[in-house]
Amino acid sequence: MRIKRRVKLVYPTALQDQPILYRLIKDFDLATNIRRASVGVDEAWLIVDIEGESDAIQLSLHWARGQGIQVQEIENLSALPDP
Repeated sequence: MRIKRRVKLVYPTALQDQPILYRLIKDFDLATNIRRASVGVDEAWLIVDIEGESDAIQLSLHWARGQGIQVQEIENLSALPDP
């Protein structure tokens, strides 16, 4: 089932130059919409809407955590009809 979720991704300094969001899109076949972002000296964060298959979203967030990204799930926006 396709769903849409809003998450906050917090990047430590060492990962700020890594294409984490790109990998989520490409490797897990997700669509994203950056809602807010902040990049500072010590950390960066994004609030992102992620849309895709429920299993793919779960796997992608698990992968991101494994890379060192702090993932804060903000809300489950909706279950979407299959295209």
